[in-house]
Amino acid sequence: MERITKFRAQVLVGIFVAFLLFFAFKLYDLQVIETGGSTDNTSTFTTRTRVKAARGDILDTNGNLLVGNRASYDLVINHYVLLTASGTNDYLYQLDDTKMADALASSYVQFLEDEYAGYYSPDMYAEIESGWEGQAVGIGITIALNPETGKIVVVYVNRQSPAKQAGILEGDELLRVGKKEVEGLNTLDVANLILGKEGKKINILLKRGKKQLTVSPTRAYYEADSVDWEIVDNIGLIRIFEFNDSTPAQFDTAIKELTDKKVKGLIFDLRNNGGGVVDDCVEMLDTILPAGDIIRSKDKDGDITVIAKSDKNCVDLPIAVLINEETASAAEMFATAITDFDKGVTIGTKSYGKGIVQTTYELFDGTAVKFTTAKIINKKGKSYHEKGITPDIKIQLSDYEKQMFVF
Repeated sequence: MERITKFRAQVLVGIFVAFLLFFAFKLYDLQVIETGGSTDNTSTFTTRTRVKAARGDILDTNGNLLVGNRASYDLVINHYVLLTASGTNDYLYQLDDTKMADALASSYVQFLEDEYAGYYSPDMYAEIESGWEGQAVGIGITIALNPETGKIVVVYVNRQSPAKQAGILEGDELLRVGKKEVEGLNTLDVANLILGKEGKKINILLKRGKKQLTVSPTRAYYEADSVDWEIVDNIGLIRIFEFNDSTPAQFDTAIKELTDKKVKGLIFDLRNNGGGVVDDCVEMLDTILPAGDIIRSKDKDGDITVIAKSDKNCVDLPIAVLINEETASAAEMFATAITDFDKGVTIGTKSYGKGIVQTTYELFDGTAVKFTTAKIINKKGKSYHEKGITPDIKIQLSDYEKQMFVF
């Protein structure tokens, strides 16, 4: 513990010296160097649109098909009719039309060749919406796909959650959920296996180091943690775990408390933050940044859109943003905006590299589809998608320090 404390103190001193160098001499080129993805696989850098359509009529508000074209749409419907007709005549068991329609829609979206696309049944989408609101029924973990090993790992355990009570730890590798092996599945697939009704127990096989163990948390309602903060050596440390609808209020509370206590600088810890809802991230950036364009996107036609602007009110303090290989999506957008405005530096290791926007289209029957619609670019028009953000100051933690999550 003494070694950790010394390391922590040394790094804090180093960060504060970096603050002074940055603001006194402007020694750092603050361009984000493209280089990273993740966890969204952990969560989605997403916007939400409600579409006047139902499962059997996948049209947008102008009457156009939401996915695909008329020929492919007719092909799907014809296959569905043939399948149900033959099943009615010959199939031994009772068909569930709703489940069959969900399966067809899910398969259709799957073949878009968009790794972040997805189709959600009403129950699944209701769970996701509650997560956006900062409330959830589940076990309370954040998972990510390790890009080096291809394994699904736990990157955060909610402090007041069934997972915490069951003994799940950050760094645990998921091997099986229920009776389903997770090898080859993406994080959305695994999350869908974990989600379920309140009060239902789920068996999860984990790998921790060289050992395997089974835990059995009971799904329950819990209030999701999204922000935590403290003062270390008169520097405000704010950890942001994800961006959901409850995050801005928690963030505002943290900023007010820390500025009221006259901290000398702010550190935003975005390590292992897989992203979240764009509107919530933008609202937080508006709190701390001066007037200007917060973020821009470029669509398939090359058209650039300013997603949001900030007003002149800002926090006038030195800023550092901690990132690592699991910092992804909206979290990378947050870091990019800080450097675009010359407000601070990034510290740590190269980020994941998920610089694209998914739009979730809510259908009127409670289902939803999500797919990629634009690419995020910085103020110089460059993208970090599939490249990541190379930090201004590189600090590589040892395996022991990662386990202890020191900084």
